[in-house]
Amino acid sequence: MTTSGVIAVPVDGGSIQVTIHSGALMPAISLLCVHGWTLDQHSFDLQRVLAQSEMVVATFDRRGFGASPLEPDFARELDDLSKVTRALPGRVIVYGVSQGARLALRAAALGSIAPAGLILQGGHLDGYVCEELPEETIPFDHYRACFASGEVEAFQNHWGAHPLIAAGFGEAESKNLQGYFSHYRGLDLLTPNALPTPMDLQHRVRELGIPIMTVVGSLETRARRAHAAEIERLTGAHRLIVEGGGHLCHLSHPDRVNAGVLDWCAGVSARAGDGVE
Repeated sequence: MTTSGVIAVPVDGGSIQVTIHSGALMPAISLLCVHGWTLDQHSFDLQRVLAQSEMVVATFDRRGFGASPLEPDFARELDDLSKVTRALPGRVIVYGVSQGARLALRAAALGSIAPAGLILQGGHLDGYVCEELPEETIPFDHYRACFASGEVEAFQNHWGAHPLIAAGFGEAESKNLQGYFSHYRGLDLLTPNALPTPMDLQHRVRELGIPIMTVVGSLETRARRAHAAEIERLTGAHRLIVEGGGHLCHLSHPDRVNAGVLDWCAGVSARAGDGVE
């Protein structure tokens, strides 16, 4: 039986409401899911079933996203993540998707968090530079102009067709995708200095020394595949390949992703002597 609840974690400027799904009284592992840009914690609804496997599944809305009342600020999210991980039971494995993966990797590299492991899907390795096809880039300036002028529908239509959103979904499924980012208000685009600032963390990532798994859809963009490959080269990370999946393969192919995440977490737990099944 799985139970759900919410805990309030005090952070700078307020609190973060963390939703907890648990199927165990004394879980050995907490899987903290960190959502990507324009999304919110509901983008991990299909991962809640993992709580039936003797682990906690925790989700929350990042600053400026979903129902969070906190002002967006990527830099302050490092401390947010630190406080949330310390509020969870057992060993904490952080599962980040897209910008959430970038945040998780940056927090670990800078020592803000000390997770038992990292799962990185569609992430960005700070400091690594690779060629990005024009259709793969995110037109932040265009999207900022859309929100500044109130043309939210124009943003939603354009973003919904972007390969970072649409790849891996059938035509019928694509029509439902906007529900996952329909609550995005563009606050981080309109707030000065809210977006991630560039830095080079490749040398720190190389020295992490913790278990890491990348989740890579076969239809992931070329640039994000390259970032995953570089993370693997630097850290020896394991790769979970999701055939037919794109950037958001945890939504398009949840059974494959959930099975891979569960197996990998069980291995991490077993090596630590926790015995998660």
